[in-house]
Amino acid sequence: MSLTADPPACTVPAAGGSSTRKLVNGGADKLIFKIKLSNKNECRITPVFGFVDPFGSKEITITRWSAQGGQACHSFRQCSS
Repeated sequence: MSLTADPPACTVPAAGGSSTRKLVNGGADKLIFKIKLSNKNECRITPVFGFVDPFGSKEITITRWSAQGGQACHSFRQCSS
């Protein structure tokens, strides 16, 4: 089983904005994903959970609201099943 994000990292400006990424399933099994955020006050990811078909992909959107500070970097890591 292999679920990766393409590209694996993104930067959304502190002024706000959104970025679209793909979760890619490189295996022959259907996979399910769930995304957890540590900062729900500044960011949103949609969809939060879903299925990725074998050798398929699923788009996710990362949205950041305007906030003070630098840039927010989001990276993806695979959690053990």
